[in-house]
Amino acid sequence: MAINEVTSIDVKTLPPFKRLIMTLGELPTSYLESMTYAELLMWFCNFLQEKVLPTINNNADALQDVITYLENIDLQDEVNNKLDEMAESGQLQEIIADYLNSKAVFGFDTVADMKLATNFVNGSYAETLGYHAKNDGGSALYKIRNITNNDVVDEMFIVELANDELIAELVIKNNVINAKQLGAYGDNTHDDSLVFKRIFEYVSYNYFYDSDITTNYTFKNTIEIPNGNYLIQNNNLLANIQNHSIFNLIINGNYSKLIFDGFTGSAFVNDDKFAGIEFNDLIFVSTNDSKERILFDNYSTGQTQNLKYNNCSFSGTWKYVNKLTGTNNNSEYLFNECTMNGSWTSFLYDEQATSSDQFLNYWFNNCRYWCSSNWINIKKGGHIVLNHCDISGYQPSVDTYLYEFGAGSVSDGVSVFIDDGSRYELKTSHAKVLYSFWDNGLIHFDNCDFSSQQGNAQIDKCFRIKSNTDRDTIRFTNCKMYGKFYIETAANKTFTSEVVLENCDISKTISDLVEFYTDYTNTPALRLINCMFRGDATNVKYNMLLKRNNANFNKNVLHRNVYTFDPGGLTSSTLKTYYKPYYLESVAFGKDHRTYDNNTTIKVKCLLGTITASSDTTHITVSENDFIHFRKDMNIEINGRANKVSNTNMNTKVITLTTADSSITLGETVYLIAYTIQSNAYFGQATSEEHMHWKLYNDLLYEASASTVGELMYEILE
Repeated sequence: MAINEVTSIDVKTLPPFKRLIMTLGELPTSYLESMTYAELLMWFCNFLQEKVLPTINNNADALQDVITYLENIDLQDEVNNKLDEMAESGQLQEIIADYLNSKAVFGFDTVADMKLATNFVNGSYAETLGYHAKNDGGSALYKIRNITNNDVVDEMFIVELANDELIAELVIKNNVINAKQLGAYGDNTHDDSLVFKRIFEYVSYNYFYDSDITTNYTFKNTIEIPNGNYLIQNNNLLANIQNHSIFNLIINGNYSKLIFDGFTGSAFVNDDKFAGIEFNDLIFVSTNDSKERILFDNYSTGQTQNLKYNNCSFSGTWKYVNKLTGTNNNSEYLFNECTMNGSWTSFLYDEQATSSDQFLNYWFNNCRYWCSSNWINIKKGGHIVLNHCDISGYQPSVDTYLYEFGAGSVSDGVSVFIDDGSRYELKTSHAKVLYSFWDNGLIHFDNCDFSSQQGNAQIDKCFRIKSNTDRDTIRFTNCKMYGKFYIETAANKTFTSEVVLENCDISKTISDLVEFYTDYTNTPALRLINCMFRGDATNVKYNMLLKRNNANFNKNVLHRNVYTFDPGGLTSSTLKTYYKPYYLESVAFGKDHRTYDNNTTIKVKCLLGTITASSDTTHITVSENDFIHFRKDMNIEINGRANKVSNTNMNTKVITLTTADSSITLGETVYLIAYTIQSNAYFGQATSEEHMHWKLYNDLLYEASASTVGELMYEILE
């Protein structure tokens, strides 16, 4: 090259930071040129830490120079310049792509905001602070991924995005499905039906196979319903569920209301699908819109079973709350601390034509039944247990029974009802308790209190029992009773079964306790064991059998029996309407409950007939009952006026009175007044033993021999 030639040299001005590093003289120039900006920065920080700061006292001037430089440097320009370099080289694009494909989370206020985003790639995550609005309870995490042919975009579990090749899939944490994360409002304004339908459909497809579970398929998910008022305007929320039985679904209500409105039919139709649902802290409400609505319509051929309600409430107007149909199972329904305060035809109902004796085991623990409707109506099946429930405000305006059981023959091991410790408020004359047509039924009330309204008039047919078989076991033990029994049968029975009241405190009188109605032999009897009546004048404990004993006797007659052998041969149908005795005074009984103690006083009043003729004030002719023969010294009443028989003529039925009675009028009634004044139930106040041996036997009063004086049965007229 000639000496006078000039060579073009590309001179670059060093950036300020590199120039600073170069002035320090700690790095070779070759290193300085090859290191990246970030590496230089890291080296510089290390240099300050290891060399500058330890010698700060000796290098105060140098340190001040560094501080001055850092204070005056334009970092924004440095960063911008570096970003420009990275963009030109492609390094910046690589970093951004790596970030988008990482697990970094993009945040949005609502699902609608997330749907508009354009910066998602396959593998991103998005988090919303609410579904419809921020903090509405629907905050959720979503996984962004490529859409597949199997995806169903429902805007609940899978949400459509601006990029139509991507979807946002709801991340379900700990297998808990939250209704508000799927778009439920819970504001009693928007219809949330579709959300709940989709939830039940989803969980029916998400299960695992468990060989240890009878139904094999077990739910993976728990449904969480955040507190709110959810309007349901579509029926059959289970319409789209998978066609197999699945076990063990838990639904937590958080004291939310499910408000059913505007549809006829069933809210839930469990068609042999769910074999185990647990509802916790939910309020089921039906609006009063005159629709015939059923809450749970449960059909089973063997799968529907094991429904549990914990601290749930049922209100509003329903036709049925739980309706049971099918041929098998539909069993194990448990209600724990629930409140029933609505109006319905029946709360728990099955009908004979569409139910089965395999329906059984319905348990109510510490429940509050605060309404005036039928509680349980089971035509077939049964085995029902109540524990310490409260029945308050029960005041129907038409005759209503809380419990209606059976329509005839049912299988063994089924017809069982047990109530332990419940309290009842029977506030009107229509507020009746039990109507049982079960054959071979076992019904037991133990430690129950029916007496809160005992100051009101007696409730007729409060406990109605009809039985066609011989082996009913119906018992009230340690109860406070209010309400009248009505006992009947529809067929001849080989022996008399018994309704038993033991150690009970009975609000009214003994004469207002039971009514028998039958045309058949051996109607169930009512036995009292150690019972007391508040309506009686004395505190006497009764041990006796109240019984309707003869098919030929008049209906609606109440019978009181201390002890009877099998009915004898004295029967008649021609005079059955005349003999209607009734009980007048309280009684004390012997220890063996079969005969009276010595010197016991019993007063029995028996209708003899009416006066058909009278020749003077001491002679009357009476249409005598063929089974009650006038005897000397009998005590009688003529229309309430006391007198005594002085003599009789059995052929003419003329009675001579001991005391003249100037008030005698044709048509007046004449009664026998009989007392027991000696041992073993002697009837008649007479000095002759012949006139003392009377008994009421086989529903008829007749003269008895001395060998049968212990077989007393006495009766009272309703």
